[in-house]
Amino acid sequence: MQKQWGKIPVDPRLYYSDTGQPYTPMVWATFITGKMPEEHGIKSWWKQYRLAKLSRKPPFSWLKRWKTLRKLAVKLGVRVMDRQDLRVPSLFDLVKPSMAIHIPGYNFPIWIWDKIADALSKSVEEYARVTRGIYELEKRELLKAITSESEWKLVMMWTGIADFYGHAYLSRNPTAVEQVYRDLDLFAAEVASKLPEDSILLIVSDHGMTIGDDGEPKHSDHAFWSLNIETEWKPRSFTDFFGKILEWTAPTA
Repeated sequence: MQKQWGKIPVDPRLYYSDTGQPYTPMVWATFITGKMPEEHGIKSWWKQYRLAKLSRKPPFSWLKRWKTLRKLAVKLGVRVMDRQDLRVPSLFDLVKPSMAIHIPGYNFPIWIWDKIADALSKSVEEYARVTRGIYELEKRELLKAITSESEWKLVMMWTGIADFYGHAYLSRNPTAVEQVYRDLDLFAAEVASKLPEDSILLIVSDHGMTIGDDGEPKHSDHAFWSLNIETEWKPRSFTDFFGKILEWTAPTA
């Protein structure tokens, strides 16, 4: 299926300094703009400093407090940072027609945090069940887009399933994480089988997962990519994807 693949370092400018780990909304905002956070303006999940600071902590520690934080967020008018916070054009502004499905830093829906936090307040098993359900929804949205009659030039989907399971299970039940990666592999094959013959399928992660010195899962300092075409181009940074995607989607003479 995929003909080329590799890994790339995550630039430290895409880390939160107090965790020393790649930070998802910063990485994807860089991917879709070709700019670093100081230029594109996305430096957090949240459009409010205090909630943003709490969200830098390990996911379970702040998600367990989400109900309280959510009430505070509503009072303060806090929202997830999205396309209106970008200071520069994104791929979705420049490539038409295009579709973005749950892209952090662009259109990630807050209801996902609501469902995940509520599930985690009950049990890790409920958390796993809910994150699976969200993943199945994202899969359906992507398959609907690529099999519709709309002639999309660009369709992009982000799913957090590997990250969610990595934080929950990597140090406790790595087999559960391995199963998620197998499922993702099968889904990639399904997507490839439904794409038009001349389509380019690019798969990218914003980081990997590893075990930290404290024995708990953490984001690794590198990410992974793969392509279904042969090309001499290889990304060296997350800023490299933007220009190449514009090249791939440019009108042909």
